[in-house]
This record gives sequence, structure tokens and C-alpha cells, in this order.
Amino acid sequence: MIVVNILKTLLVGFCAAAPLGPVALLVTRQTLDRGRKEGLVTGLGSMCADSLYALAALLTLGMINDFISRNSLWICLIGGTVIALIGLAMFINARRSEPSDPQKLDFSAASSVAAAVKTFFSALANPAAIAVMIALMTIFKANESGIPEWGCVLGVACGEMLWWTLLTRLVSMAGSRISPDAVRKVKIILGAGVIVFGLVLVARGLVSLF
Repeated sequence: MIVVNILKTLLVGFCAAAPLGPVALLVTRQTLDRGRKEGLVTGLGSMCADSLYALAALLTLGMINDFISRNSLWICLIGGTVIALIGLAMFINARRSEPSDPQKLDFSAASSVAAAVKTFFSALANPAAIAVMIALMTIFKANESGIPEWGCVLGVACGEMLWWTLLTRLVSMAGSRISPDAVRKVKIILGAGVIVFGLVLVARGLVSLF
């Protein structure tokens, strides 16, 4: 039974990371731009944010639902604006950059940390991520598994990193088979996609006013 309960927490983390959203686009762009290891570090930022959501869902599920319902307008407006600005920076940088080989680039630890921090705040700024985590914890009954809270959070974190490992592997394999110029165009599209996600959140907040 304990194995089944552990698998439930792994599934929560895997399913929370799997949907296509701004974080997935950020991880994909980072993998294409800097390689698989940098993509994994970027995914680590999302994992930390979702782990916080998992812990909050386990401890204060009702309080979180109430907070989201009372502050959905500001969460959408602020979160959407942050995500749109990150997408705009991605779009501009991709347009200005020259096609390059990630294997020949040298990136510092500071740049890796900055990428993880950017993804962390992107995940925190997305109210949909909170709702998805709460829904998954409820569907899989992770909060009723009998596993200590820290064990549930660890399972969610491992499940999420399993998804980012799979995604970066697939993106890295695909990136090695297309030309640097095509990779640059994909990065431009990814930046535009993140902008769209942010604007959709802002629009959702504005619609709630009427």
C-alpha cells in the first residue's frame, strides 16, 4: 500500500508539470539555447514552486481556495503581467541573438541560478498552477495517503523532475537534428507563446470585473 501511495505523489508532480504552459516553454527554450543541463536547472525552479504549492495544499487547502477566489483579479493581473514580460524578454533576446551551438557556449553558475529563479517566480505567478496542484492533490487523494507531509512533497518534487528530465531529453534530441537558424526561430515562437499565456491571464482577470 505504501508503494501505491508513493506512486500517487509521483503522479501528482508529473501531471502538474506536464501541461503545456509558460514554464514548459521556458524550459524548452533554455534547453535549445543552452543545452539539456541548463534546461533541467530551469525546471528545478518550477519544481521548487510546485513543491511549495503541494505543501500549502496539504496544510491549508481550504484557506488557499478562499484566498484564490477573493483575490483572483489581482493574481491574474499581476501574474499575467509578470509572465508576459518574461515572454517579451525571451522574444527580444531570440530576435537579437545569432544562431549558435549550445555545446560551444560557456555559462556561469550565476546564469543557471538566474534561470531557475526566473522559472520559480513564473510558476508562482501563474494562478492556474495553484489550481492544478490543488485539483491533483484532491483527485489522487495525496493528502489522505498516510504519508507524512514531507514525504508527499518529496514525491511531488521527484515526479516533477521526472517530467523535466523526459522533456529536456526529447527537446535536446530534436534540437540536435535541426539547424541553428531553425532553433532560433523556435525560440522566437516560444517567447511569443509565453507572452500569449501572460496576456490570457490578464484578460481573464479583466473579464472577472464584468
